[in-house]
Amino acid sequence: MEILSQNKETEQARDVFGCQQTETCQQYQPSRAVDGYINTFMRQRGRIAGFSLYVSNTTIKEDGYLCYNNGQELPALNFSTTCVKHGRYVIFYNERLDGTRYPTGYQTSHVYTELCEVAVTGCKESGVYGNNCDLPCPNNCQELRGDIVHGTCLGCTAGWMGEFCNTSCPAGYYGLQCGSTCTRHCRDNLFCNHTTG
Repeated sequence: MEILSQNKETEQARDVFGCQQTETCQQYQPSRAVDGYINTFMRQRGRIAGFSLYVSNTTIKEDGYLCYNNGQELPALNFSTTCVKHGRYVIFYNERLDGTRYPTGYQTSHVYTELCEVAVTGCKESGVYGNNCDLPCPNNCQELRGDIVHGTCLGCTAGWMGEFCNTSCPAGYYGLQCGSTCTRHCRDNLFCNHTTG
C-alpha cells in the first residue's frame, strides 16, 4: 500500500521560518512525517502541546463551549475526544505567550500547527441518536435534537422539562423552560395548560 500524502511536495514547507536560509525545508515535507522519525514526532507534539478545542455557533471561541484542554503533558498526535455539543464551528486554539514558562517538551519558538485530518462525526439525520443513529430522540426535545450518545435533549419544547423532556411543567407554570407563570383567569380556578398557558 502506498501512502500518497508522503509522496506529495507541500508548498507550506518552504514557509517554515528560517528553513530557506538554513536549507532545512526538506525536513518539513510529508516524506519526513512521524512514521519513523522520533525527533520529528517529539517536535510536533511539542508544537501542539497545550491546545484547546471549542464548539461554538460563532467564530469567537469565548462564545463557545470548551470541549477539551490539553494539560501539562505532551499530547498524542493521534488524538480523539468526545464532545457532545451542537454548534457550527469547531475551533482549535493554541498560544505561546512571551514571558510564560511552559512545561518541558513544549516548543516555544517558531510554533505552527499542522492538522492532517479533523473528523467531526454525528448522525446524518436529526431526531435520532445511538451508535447506529437508529434510536429516536424523545418527542418533546426542541427541534428533535438530542445528545447523539445518550439521547438526552439539548432543550425542551414549550411545556416540558427534564433531561428527556418527559416531565410537564409544574402546576402554575408553562412555556419554554417552564419560565412563564399562569394568570389566575382560568375557568373553575384550574391551572393553565402547561404548554400554552
